[in-house]
Amino acid sequence: MPFLTRPATETDRAAIRDLTRHTFSWGDYVMRNWDEWMADPAGTMLVAVDTEDIAIGLTRISMLSSTEAWVQATRVHQEHRRQGMAHQLVDEAIEWARDRGATVARLVIEDWNSASIGHVERLGFRKVSDWMMAERGVGDSSPVPEGNGGQRVRGAERLRPAPGAEADPAFMSWQRSPLARAARGLFPPRGWRWRALEVDDLRESARASEFLTGRPGWAIGGVSNDTFEVRWVETSPDDAYDLARSLVDAASDHPVERLEAKLVDVDWLTQAFRRVGCKLSGLHVFERAITRPIE
Repeated sequence: MPFLTRPATETDRAAIRDLTRHTFSWGDYVMRNWDEWMADPAGTMLVAVDTEDIAIGLTRISMLSSTEAWVQATRVHQEHRRQGMAHQLVDEAIEWARDRGATVARLVIEDWNSASIGHVERLGFRKVSDWMMAERGVGDSSPVPEGNGGQRVRGAERLRPAPGAEADPAFMSWQRSPLARAARGLFPPRGWRWRALEVDDLRESARASEFLTGRPGWAIGGVSNDTFEVRWVETSPDDAYDLARSLVDAASDHPVERLEAKLVDVDWLTQAFRRVGCKLSGLHVFERAITRPIE
């Protein structure tokens, strides 16, 4: 028997807070994003409700482009699990995206979460690319003091803001690279969401002074709260270490506590970031084709 579902409303806030309080050892990200998600015209949150209209399940979907949807935050109350609620919520969310032109839906799962991986595979998602989250402290939080009196020695290579005119050559270089092939053309524009990279993303990053260039290659990186986030890189096996070191230096130029880079899992790239003191954790991006019903 299908569950009752509807779009989330502000009256669901308390129930969703209770539902997500212990999702992970550190809590959950749902309530941190609640206000933004409720106000987002490009997305919706669906809730499953009990007979008293209390939310007992949740999923969130948003349009990242005219054809790409992103699924996240699928949660089910522990007393209602293994009854098909998550499957129904995701299917209905994908129907919402289909009505808005989406042809593909994606999501990301950490590689240790075998239960969630098995679940999304049963929902029709397939893994399309492997990623690594690379993290390390910078500045006073740096775990790698080097050189003079414990102060980190800067690399010889420095990155600088790239002009928009470099967007086309950088994009063409990346399209021909093993990084683009391994990424299946995807990148994370903001936060934990992936979509196809377009050359306009590089131009937009240049306008924000977040498109960086130097002898070792190009990157998109900028400050978000206390973190310097790297969202895209283009480099070569010979230059990857120098680029990684340059990005640590770039992060150290800002009042941030850490560097965070989402990297496609190509060994020579991830090992370069490991060499500069980053801890690595694995991620998988999954996708599901959205087909039109036969009329």
